[in-house]
Parts: sequence; C-alpha cells; structure tokens
Amino acid sequence: MSAHRAGSAAARYPADVVEVNKPHVTREAYLARERAASERSTLWRGEVRAMTGASLVHNVISSNIHGLLFSRLMGTPCRPLSQDMRVHVPATGGYVYPDVLVVCGKPELEDEAFDTLLNPSVIIEVLSDSTRRFDREEKYSAYKSIASLREYVLVEQDRPWVEVLTRTDDGWLSRDYAAGADVRLTSLALEIPMDEICRDALSAS
Repeated sequence: MSAHRAGSAAARYPADVVEVNKPHVTREAYLARERAASERSTLWRGEVRAMTGASLVHNVISSNIHGLLFSRLMGTPCRPLSQDMRVHVPATGGYVYPDVLVVCGKPELEDEAFDTLLNPSVIIEVLSDSTRRFDREEKYSAYKSIASLREYVLVEQDRPWVEVLTRTDDGWLSRDYAAGADVRLTSLALEIPMDEICRDALSAS
C-alpha cells in the first residue's frame, strides 16, 4: 500500500457514456426526461449522456463490493446502495449514477420524487479503458464539491488495484492497494480484502 497527497485536474475527458445532446440542458428538463425514460442517462455540465452497458467483469466487481459492504455495515448507521441511485453533483449542476455508494445517517433527497441522493459518504467507481481518465480526473474534481463525501474509491477491473481518496483536514489523501492487500476505508472504519473484491472477476473475463 502506498499513500500520497492527491492532486486535481481541470481537463475534461470522455466518460463511460455517449453524448446525445450538445445543447445545454437544464436540471428540470433532464429530470423530467430521466424519470420518464426506460434507459438511464447522466447530466454533466449541461450535456445529457446516455449510459452504455458495463462488462461482465465490471458487474462482478461491483456486485462483490456491494455485497461485502452490505454484510460489514449491517447494524451501523451506514448502508450501501447500487448504481440505480442517482446522485447530484453540485460542481457541475449534474447527475450521475455511481457504481456503488454508501450513505451514512439519514439520506438527504433532492425532492419529493425521492430518487436523487444529496449526501453520499463514499462513492465507488469501477474503471474501464474508456472511463479511467474521466473518473480519475474530472469526476474526482467535481465529486469534491459534495460536502458529505468522505472517500472516493477507484477500482481497476483488469487487475487487482484500488485507489482510495480520503478527505482529511489537509486535503485529500490517496492510498493505493495491490494484490493481497486489505483495502482500508477510513470513513467506514473497515477493511475489505482485495481477494474478495476481485473474487470470480478474472474467470468472468
């Protein structure tokens, strides 16, 4: 495991989504469309982007993480939620669907539709070749505007590697974990074995 202070980046990069609407889209227009749609999309800096399907390996890892968090957080004030939970990102005025997230305490929801979370404590994204730079740089920069967020976790799907970015009084601290390590989530006071995160993932590729 290695640790270092995390930096930030201003450049924008392609995401795991496909731009479908170049003109600026308002929050109200996006939410009205999204709530009536059969397929999900995100809103990022005024652009609506249709979400693409994830690989089997991506889904195996996401499911592993959700299951591990569910069992370890049972009986605590924290609970994991799946990628069907939309999250508001203040910095971009946008909306995203993280692969896995954790909310601690009472969930704060944006409106009476009860389908948009405002106060995630932990956000976890499983990376792919098409999302890696976007998730590491632009999403990370924007996610820091979520006041409740304590940790942002990036998980590689083609090798056992996890980066945990933790909010501290002095900024954000980055820790990297490789094969055989126990991944420490400081905000949740727990550790998750890398072997459990990656269980059955390689055989699914």
